[in-house]
Amino acid sequence: MSAVIQMNLENRKNHVVIQPDHNEQMFGGLSELAKNKASCKMEFTEVDHILAKGEGAQVLKMVSQPFDCIVADCENCLVEEYKKNPDLFENVKYIQVERDDRKPLNAKTGPYDALLAELKMTKLHSGDGCGGECETEVWGRA
Repeated sequence: MSAVIQMNLENRKNHVVIQPDHNEQMFGGLSELAKNKASCKMEFTEVDHILAKGEGAQVLKMVSQPFDCIVADCENCLVEEYKKNPDLFENVKYIQVERDDRKPLNAKTGPYDALLAELKMTKLHSGDGCGGECETEVWGRA
């Protein structure tokens, strides 16, 4: 995912990847991310932990302009991340999110729906993945 994003950025340093997997269970975790970063000559900044409340200002200093896009596959953490660091979402025009907030998987709504409304965003696209086991949505705002 990071490599695809990097290929589409004018300033490849305006990209932060949060990979808090210390146990390397998620596709190789930080060590695999570091290998990919080096082999693809990527220029993102990585954060190796779950963000703490109020850490958003520090993360925003890692880029030259506020974020306008968030790509989130965070195992139902997006609402909590917003509550901890709403400043990261202030200038966001697009969010691509894996809808892992719905339990059971076939539920019509989940906590992300309230966040979508709170952020005054609309769902622009929805698609299935993982053999029908997950869904990804793209949200946007003017």
